[in-house]
Amino acid sequence: DVASDLKTKAIFVKTTSGKSAETISHFRPKNMIVAITQSETTARQLCLVWGITPVFLDKKNIRKMDEFVTPVVKQLKKINILKEGDHIVCVYDYQFKTPKNTILNSISIKSV
Repeated sequence: DVASDLKTKAIFVKTTSGKSAETISHFRPKNMIVAITQSETTARQLCLVWGITPVFLDKKNIRKMDEFVTPVVKQLKKINILKEGDHIVCVYDYQFKTPKNTILNSISIKSV
């Protein structure tokens, strides 16, 4: 898989319903899957899905991926899962407010 080939440590997925994280999980990547959600229910449900570490982020009105990723990276650094210089893959959807409600899927690689 691409995330392993790029030698990344984890795949961060911003998810509302959990479906994006579940889809990635079906491919059984070697990397840790971190599902970041603002729904406590979704976080609990994702505990039952193979390979997913759900993180409930109790913040409102977050629009940028970095606002999701930064606090989670800090938590994972504290417990020595991530370290300075590790690379992560970030996956998220962004819905534009247009008449057709266009959704943009975005994948980026970040250094922590």
